[in-house]
Amino acid sequence: SSLLIEAGVGTEKYKSLTSAIKNHLNKKKNHEKILITIYSEEIEKYLHEALPESMILKNTDRYISPERYKSLTEQKSHTHAEIAFMLKMLLWMEKTETGLVDEITLYGDEYNLWEKVNHNEWLSTGENAFAKNAHENAKNAKIVITNQRKLAEMLYPMENSAGTDAKFSFDHLIVLEADHLETELQEALTSIYTLKNIERKISEEFRNPFTIFLDFWEFFTKNTFRIRITKSCQMY
Repeated sequence: SSLLIEAGVGTEKYKSLTSAIKNHLNKKKNHEKILITIYSEEIEKYLHEALPESMILKNTDRYISPERYKSLTEQKSHTHAEIAFMLKMLLWMEKTETGLVDEITLYGDEYNLWEKVNHNEWLSTGENAFAKNAHENAKNAKIVITNQRKLAEMLYPMENSAGTDAKFSFDHLIVLEADHLETELQEALTSIYTLKNIERKISEEFRNPFTIFLDFWEFFTKNTFRIRITKSCQMY
């Protein structure tokens, strides 16, 4: 059975929701899993604090990719900004247990440099231990809170899924701020590749451009996507 509720602005409805979830779990006393998908990070944090048994599952691109970090360090030359960034990432990776970018603060050009070392579903080819551990922990949680783009990743997993169990099972799905859902799902299932993206892939792999094209084609045909390729570097 399904239930659709429309409520006004404010946090009172979320207080009622968290109370209802707690009562449900206490009454059932079983292993039912509840997945809550949300748009706003503020509400995500509120629900996590209000539901002690919950955990937040982030998008895989929020985790650092040791594989791509290694590729960056092996470039023939680096700018001063890249050297400082690589040192910052190295010191952080030695102590982090999650690999989640939320643990650190990025400044200025570091946001662009992060795009060179984070997990990317196509540019990363191997398992990502950080993302995999997060998914394993989520399997054991009674309540998982995630954003709506991550929901798309769960419902339409890519073949290269960071070594995670892409088919995420749950008993109950609660969609909050559903007015954003359609747009978020469409954006999550839209792959945007610029010429600079493709050039970077070629430079990272040192492979024949035609082979790179075949890899792109194979990837797109095996995954559910609306594809938009642009010459603009704004999205890079």
